[in-house]
Amino acid sequence: MNADLLTDDTESTNWGEIGAPADGQQVVVKLGGGVPVTFQQVNVSALVTGFATQPRGPGTPTQPAESRFTALRAFDLYACTAGESADNPDCDGSNDAGWKRILKSEDDAFPGVNPRPVAPDQLLRTWNVPKTTATHVRLVVRSNQCTGQPSFQGDQDNDPLNNSDCRVGDPGTPYPPRNTEVHAAELQVWSSNPSVDGAVVDQR
Repeated sequence: MNADLLTDDTESTNWGEIGAPADGQQVVVKLGGGVPVTFQQVNVSALVTGFATQPRGPGTPTQPAESRFTALRAFDLYACTAGESADNPDCDGSNDAGWKRILKSEDDAFPGVNPRPVAPDQLLRTWNVPKTTATHVRLVVRSNQCTGQPSFQGDQDNDPLNNSDCRVGDPGTPYPPRNTEVHAAELQVWSSNPSVDGAVVDQR
């Protein structure tokens, strides 16, 4: 859902999947129009939209507010080059042939702790990867904040009318289970580590 918003260079919009277990959801991104691209660093953001409606840009639809418990927590990143595998020449994400894992994130790549995940923990983060040439990358969700943080699971209060287990939700309320929804705001690949012209290095 909204896969194009994973690569639009803004954390104010995002990709997401709803209605199936969050763990294992995936999205495939074609790099450079299908021309092989060489890279060695990736940026990923797990930021969710935090307003009643989140503008996607002038004249475009809006995204509804999303629970911070649905933000990406851990992921794997795979690379594939079209035409290299006879069993998967088009780098189809539903076929594991031709894909090589180039990054296994930390289990708490986007950390979140009680009482709830917060936006600063979901902002853009950087990982170095082996120098890779590929036409496609595939981001596979290992967990969202709900499924990857045991402290968000289980009823944690004495309110008999509300179950605070993020996997359960409250039927008949705006708080559905959060283990069947996941969001990520940005996936960027870089051919080299960025530098800033004119920067002054503090050597104190």
